[in-house]
Amino acid sequence: MVQTSIAVDSRAISVRFSVDFAYSLHFTRHAFALDNPLLAGLLCPSRADVPACVFVAMDATVRSAHPGLADSISAYCRCHGLDLAGDVFLFPAGEAAKTGGMEIVLRLAKAMLAAGLDRQSYLIAIGGGSVLDAAGLSAALLHRGVRLVRLPTTVLGQNDAGVGVKNGIDCDGQKNAIGTFAPPWAVVDDFAFLDALPTAAFCAGFSEAAKVAMIKSKPFFDRLGELACAFAAREPAAVEEVIRTTARLHLAHIAGSGDPFETGSARPLDFGHWSAHRLEVLSDYRINHGHAVGIGLIIDSFYAEALGRISSGDVAQLLSMLKNARVLEEARTFAGLLADEESLFVGLDDFRAHLGGQLTLTLPGPVGFHCDIHEIDRPACSRAIRLAKEALEAV
Repeated sequence: MVQTSIAVDSRAISVRFSVDFAYSLHFTRHAFALDNPLLAGLLCPSRADVPACVFVAMDATVRSAHPGLADSISAYCRCHGLDLAGDVFLFPAGEAAKTGGMEIVLRLAKAMLAAGLDRQSYLIAIGGGSVLDAAGLSAALLHRGVRLVRLPTTVLGQNDAGVGVKNGIDCDGQKNAIGTFAPPWAVVDDFAFLDALPTAAFCAGFSEAAKVAMIKSKPFFDRLGELACAFAAREPAAVEEVIRTTARLHLAHIAGSGDPFETGSARPLDFGHWSAHRLEVLSDYRINHGHAVGIGLIIDSFYAEALGRISSGDVAQLLSMLKNARVLEEARTFAGLLADEESLFVGLDDFRAHLGGQLTLTLPGPVGFHCDIHEIDRPACSRAIRLAKEALEAV
């Protein structure tokens, strides 16, 4: 429903309107099994006399890990009366989907255009967070908005990157410099995709759970401490609880924060990310986003402790759960990047520019709540970076 108001005087006409956005997040296994009606039920045809038109974009790594997936998608569409347009579009694996600039975004848009997609058609994007971000940008640009259905295939995608309203690519060394806010039509978390993930990539997604727990829910933060080992062992009940709860808290923030499109300067869900984004650049994107976030959480938690906002016990609890979830096994290999503090602090300038001028960082304080700060005590933050480096090297 659109709500509008118009104010007129002799000098200007002012218009204000609001538009409702709605989308749903679903949990399943084997979304393309012929007897699973979930996905087909989400794809409404544009007219009663034509089937829903779908186009599929997929991470190349996902195709390699699931060699029969393209055939399963074709069979599913035939079985459920969906019009599968064109060939599957393949994205390069991992962060390359975002660092390749607008070229790949436009290639996808041209492929969808050639396949005859219109604004009532669907792009089904299958992959990790980077692929979903780039595919979402392409969907938002084509015809000013093609319906996007995300199927995240990583833990990080299913509990964080794939469930929100942001799309984007990197540009000139700055994360997400080009992008849009465009809510998806729907998100489908298919837990079966996680089975093929390598251990390091799987465990990296735990960092985003720790992030949202520290600023949103002390009970969940404590629960993560209990679940960390079982999560790392890929026990289904633990994995699904971590993903479901993290996604729920993420979506609750988007729907209830009053600023879903981040028109202000505060971005609570980017707690720990100013340094994480910079670490990705400094590592030439060799570090997984989740591992970078894990390091960023440690830095900002030590800093929050220095400011008296959380206790040393809280920091110890964070380190313990990240270790037990096997996040730090891979993260520690990048501890050396923390030695160059000046290069890392460039991330603060990038963050400030991205937000629109005023630096705003979110910290926990106390755990389960968050606060925003606008200035950094450089000596205290430098000490937090050194403590984080020592903690990683001690793993």
